[in-house]
Amino acid sequence: MLLLGSRFDNLAGVARVPRIADIPQQLSPKAFWDLFGRLEHAELDFKRGVPADIRDTIAAMAMTHGGLIVHGVDDRRVIVGCPLSQNTQDRITRIATECGVDVQLLALTVGDLELTVCAVPEIRGRIVTTPDGRLLRRVGGDSQPLRGDAMARFVRDREHRAGEDEPLAIVDLLAFDLAAVNQALAADGRPAVTADGIERALTDLGVAVPAAPPLKSRV
Repeated sequence: MLLLGSRFDNLAGVARVPRIADIPQQLSPKAFWDLFGRLEHAELDFKRGVPADIRDTIAAMAMTHGGLIVHGVDDRRVIVGCPLSQNTQDRITRIATECGVDVQLLALTVGDLELTVCAVPEIRGRIVTTPDGRLLRRVGGDSQPLRGDAMARFVRDREHRAGEDEPLAIVDLLAFDLAAVNQALAADGRPAVTADGIERALTDLGVAVPAAPPLKSRV
């Protein structure tokens, strides 16, 4: 059987972003560009800092396929840095909350500079708008509004989609009792795991399912 991997996806024009849990916390500049690429697309957006217009990006990504916003890269694709400080965290979280979206944040060091990566989940079963009521979707690297018949069709489609598969943005694996997890694994005929293996164990047991990029597994 021929397996078509990510290189085929790239040739076919299908953009991919990694799950936030799979992004190393430190990368060289070359490894960073190899991982993310230099072109923005529906699931990737670069920001120099934390501008107010990320509310458009968050709302649009949530209504498309989710995605990653990398803070600390300017429009010329120069890595300028945007550390995950308390102010950065509070500002991104506040803007995301205004849109009704839970996001995940990651501090990523590239060379000598720290960047902030924001993972936006795809929201299903409900409508997400900007605080001023605009319904946006990602089209390439832009966040574009839906109007008229296009908006009506989109809303009708969302009304028929179940919300139960909507991923939880934050899962604290430390909340799971390792002994209880290993007991469940033993009952299922599986080997015990250490704390580092809880996420995979929950997936194997059917308690969690692998989320599509960019989120961690959801429970």
